Amino acid sequence: MTRSTHSARRSTDTMSRVPVQSATLSGMKTPMERAVAALEYLPEDLRERHVERLEEQAEKLRVMRQLVRQGLDDVEAGRVAPFDMKTFLAEARRRVKKERPD
Repeated sequence: MTRSTHSARRSTDTMSRVPVQSATLSGMKTPMERAVAALEYLPEDLRERHVERLEEQAEKLRVMRQLVRQGLDDVEAGRVAPFDMKTFLAEARRRVKKERPD
């Protein structure tokens, strides 16, 4: 048996003795309760990292909702025009040609 095989087997044996916490977490009713309970099983340094990640995702969601709301407000106020790709590309090519004469 190689050293890495022995280490892997020992690790697997150790993991089989670790109590499974999912039974406790599955008894939780709300996602918030499950998240808090799951964080309690993590070491402190990992908790902070996961909470920071959740905060980042929550902020992204907040900004995205704000932008969607602004877009819907623009549609309702008539500040949105149809987009024509051919016109857009023609204008872009015209501007590039003007900036870089041959």
